[in-house]
Order: sequence, then structure tokens, then C-alpha cells
Amino acid sequence: MVDDDPGGPMSELTPEEFTQLVLIAAGPPNRVGEVVARLVGEHITIGPIAVGPGGMGSATAWGTRGQVHVASCLDADWHQRVTVPIALRVDVRLGKRVVGYRGAVQVQSRFRCGWTGRARCPLTSRKCKPTTSVPP
Repeated sequence: MVDDDPGGPMSELTPEEFTQLVLIAAGPPNRVGEVVARLVGEHITIGPIAVGPGGMGSATAWGTRGQVHVASCLDADWHQRVTVPIALRVDVRLGKRVVGYRGAVQVQSRFRCGWTGRARCPLTSRKCKPTTSVPP
């Protein structure tokens, strides 16, 4: 732990504590948001995939990523919570009939920076409870 008194003595940090502080400082929310946005991309396409009993139908989804939001986590085990909003369109085809759905979804994940040894720096993520909303 570092003493907050600039004129007073400082306690020493262990190498692990120093590394942890550097990793957290190197990954501020705005930088993490930029990296996640680049990884996800602007547009997402999934499908067509088989759906329904025996795969008798098919579904295709298209999404457009919104602004990625990153906030500090209050949980001691996690450093940041990332929320990626996606405007989603899904077309389900059954025979000659196509039914379309539109909605807004959010993908949430939490991240932890950590050091596990030499030349490795894992980024651990965990899914949060899914949320969905459909515009009126």
C-alpha cells in the first residue's frame, strides 16, 4: 500500500501489487471500451441456423453495435463491467413464410486484469445476467 502523504515515508509494494496497479492503470474504461468495440465490430451477422423441431426452419440475425459502455465494478473480484448494446433484427423462415423480429439487446460482461507469471497477462471475463428490451 502506498502512503497518501507526499512528504511522509512510503511503504514498499510487492512485485505482485505493483504489477496489479500497472495493469489497472493501463486498462482504463475508455481504452477497454475502444478495444471491445474493435473486437465486436460495427455489424454482426449470425446464420442462417436451423431452428424448430427437426430443424425445419431457419433463422438469420443481423445486429448493429451501439456505443460500448465501460464502468468500474463494485465487486472486489472484478475490475470493469462492459455493456455492448446491439440493435437486432431476426428473420425466421419456415417454408415460404418469413417472420421478422426487431429488438434491442445488451451483452454484458465483467473483466478482471491479473498477472499469472512471466510473459502472460490473462484477461478474464464472465457473463452477467442477460437483459433484453423490445422497443414499443
